[in-house]
This record gives sequence, structure tokens and C-alpha cells, in this order.
Amino acid sequence: LELASPTPQLPSYARVITAWGDPKKADKVIEMVRQTLPKLKQQPGFRSFSAGVNRATGRGFTLSSWATAEQREASNAATASSRQPVADAGGMYGLQVQNFETVVAEIKTPIRA
Repeated sequence: LELASPTPQLPSYARVITAWGDPKKADKVIEMVRQTLPKLKQQPGFRSFSAGVNRATGRGFTLSSWATAEQREASNAATASSRQPVADAGGMYGLQVQNFETVVAEIKTPIRA
């Protein structure tokens, strides 16, 4: 998990990438993602990054957060070329790139006396 600031800022524009891969190649993929992270963090509007993998199934994700939708799109163009080498190294398939706007809803629950 990487954060540009200690507190979340909203609104935020997220890109979620999911895929399946060979669980035996997870360590290689993790290392490659770590190596591309500095380039991602240098992109204007970077707010946060997180990633995860299920070592039993090989399913994994990355999530990056951006200040504006335009900065999210610009970062996608700047970093998209690194996806294919990572996918190849991990034997990945079913890669999906999805964009979201992050929202927060405060839900107040009653307190029992």
C-alpha cells in the first residue's frame, strides 16, 4: 500500500486491474509491480496504490487512485506499456481494467443505552 498523503482525499478516481495468473509465478509478478511503482507515483495526481494476490488461485488486483479522471487517464497512457511484460511473466489471463469514482457514505447507527 502506498499513499501520497496520510489521509484519504475525496473525490478520487480509481483504476482497478484484475487478472488470473500462475500462482507459482506470484513472486515474480510482485517484484515487477514493485519495480513499476516509482513510475506510477511520479504521475501527476497520484493518490494511492494497493495490490493483492490470492496465492492459492493466482487471482490478483492492483488499485490506483487519482485526483481527477483526466489524471487517471493520463497515468494509464504513461504506464500501460508495463502491463504486458508483467502479464507475460505471470502467465496472466482475463486481464480487466476498470475505472471508478470513489465515494464515501457516512452511515450513522443508533447507540444503545
